[in-house]
Amino acid sequence: MPLSATYIRYQQNPYLQYFCGFREYTPALPCHATELVKFRNRISKDGFEFIFKCSVELHGDDTKESQVIIDSTVQESNMTFPTGGKLTIKLRRSFIKEIKILRIQLRFCRHTKKLKKAHWKLRNK
Repeated sequence: MPLSATYIRYQQNPYLQYFCGFREYTPALPCHATELVKFRNRISKDGFEFIFKCSVELHGDDTKESQVIIDSTVQESNMTFPTGGKLTIKLRRSFIKEIKILRIQLRFCRHTKKLKKAHWKLRNK
């Protein structure tokens, strides 16, 4: 049975483990993935709303503020790294044919009498 992305993310992210109450990073999973699904099915929507209501009541008057500041420095982002394939520039013209011709011409220009032509081919690649 494949593991969900969130479950794997929890296993790999020490910040998420700390947020969930663990004081140290543990590479082991806290429970089996099917236990979470069964728990969600057992508590249903009413149970979830009750748990959410209890967590809101724990914070008292802080929940009634008009502005909330959230630290999102550990939030995972959908960032594309410079090595990503979608950042490559698509050229309108391919220079493969020209390079091949120049290499062939350069190969025959290595003779001592044709050095001037060889230098010209190297400059105009």
